[in-house]
Amino acid sequence: MLPLTRRNLIKLLSLAALAKSAPAGFSVGASTAGSRKAPRPFDFESLKDLAALTAKQAYVPQSPLPPTLAKLNYDAYRLIAFEHVEALWKKEQLPFWTEFHHRGFVHRDQVDMHVVRDGRTSELPFDPKYFQYRGKLSGLKPSSDWGFSGLRFLCRLPEREHYQEFCTFQGASYFRAIPSHEVYGSSARGIAIDVGLPEPEEFPKFTQLWMDEPGPDSTTMRMWALLDGPSVAGAYQFIITPGLTQTTLDIQAELHFRREVKKLGLGPITSMWMWDATGKPKKDHRPEVHDADGLLVSADSGEWLWRPLRNPNSVSVARYQFGGVRGFGLLQRERELSAYEDREAHYHLRPGVWISSKRPWTGGAVELLEIPSDTEANDNIAAYWCPAKSPQAGESLALDYRVAFGRQEPAEHIGGRVVKTSVVPRDGRTVEFTIRWQAGPKMPWPADKSIEPVVSTNVGILRDVQAVAVAADVRTVRFLLARDEAKPAELRCFLRSGSDALSETWSYLCS
Repeated sequence: MLPLTRRNLIKLLSLAALAKSAPAGFSVGASTAGSRKAPRPFDFESLKDLAALTAKQAYVPQSPLPPTLAKLNYDAYRLIAFEHVEALWKKEQLPFWTEFHHRGFVHRDQVDMHVVRDGRTSELPFDPKYFQYRGKLSGLKPSSDWGFSGLRFLCRLPEREHYQEFCTFQGASYFRAIPSHEVYGSSARGIAIDVGLPEPEEFPKFTQLWMDEPGPDSTTMRMWALLDGPSVAGAYQFIITPGLTQTTLDIQAELHFRREVKKLGLGPITSMWMWDATGKPKKDHRPEVHDADGLLVSADSGEWLWRPLRNPNSVSVARYQFGGVRGFGLLQRERELSAYEDREAHYHLRPGVWISSKRPWTGGAVELLEIPSDTEANDNIAAYWCPAKSPQAGESLALDYRVAFGRQEPAEHIGGRVVKTSVVPRDGRTVEFTIRWQAGPKMPWPADKSIEPVVSTNVGILRDVQAVAVAADVRTVRFLLARDEAKPAELRCFLRSGSDALSETWSYLCS
């Protein structure tokens, strides 16, 4: 990091006020032409220095959204569309194109855009000519200061004929991606601050984005982001690799904290879970509605833990502590269309999100936040890793991790896994659980040995535990729990043969 001398301060301030020239292939309107400047040097190290400098200054909130955009509702905002012919790098027919999101509705924050070519950066000014204002918005008089709210990347995914969107950044530090043949579902975030506490959560924002111009043979897209919020500023680098079964984002970040953070969430994921077949509303024909159906955690001890998701009656935060964590994610294991009967939302095509750190995550815990919800439009599920020690004012933190969006389980997960959980209340105190297990693809179950379920609870009484062999590689475990109505029960179950564990550990909070 550069020492904060007067000369370096001038250098960093010049980086913050990036040049106004536009790259080839993306024209600039007359309203911005007078502010063009020559491109300036840029790299990740200089962005880290800018983040460190930003953290030393008082946080300054953005100005309010212009009234014309603030009053747009969901349907009106959808009448604003990017002009596809103006996509960045489309005219050059490069492997990746970029389109931009307009501000408006709930997308209030302005994001400054920059293009990096050969290590030099130029600002990409907002211009209304890049957008269509359709329907009742056709009479608008757009302003050149309305601004962008995010971006989306397009490419020709494997087995796809045409260019299509595969990754987007919009809203605070949110982003999501898809591989071939999938649709958007769960999202990831750059950071979570004071999440799952009885006080308002802080949402730091990506305020500036830098896109590296791809080469004619590029298979990855590189982007950088400046994060800013009341408690933290940070520099992020994203290496984005689209693929057939998964799209990955390799992320490096350096965070600088302005003040103490009560709870820090790293690698945060957000998702939605409304119901499964056992809790389907009578007035809805769809058996299941969710973007993900469970939390999977890989501990450094070799244990794998699966926690089915719920739509709870009250806010719930479950904490899973291990000596260290190799990875965690919110996955969509149910992949049959018949399980959802929704040909519009395509929940069976929603990718799971798997987080794996390239640096050890030790001493902390994975938390699962579940929030009551009555609409599938709301994300009511979050998962993240909390370090054992919360950052203090003036401290820094470096991150190096991968976010994978895809339909497959982590390759290293070879043991038996849960494919279905059924929870049915029988009376005021008794609950019946049915868990269906399937052997892992690389770890078949022994044919000549008995397989037994190991079930435990911290409160309440377990009864009638039984395991039924449905097929050579499928077992169904059933049991009853007589609840202690005053306390929630944390249940655990796994399969073993002799002293050998054959499966992941199923965990469930019954309240």
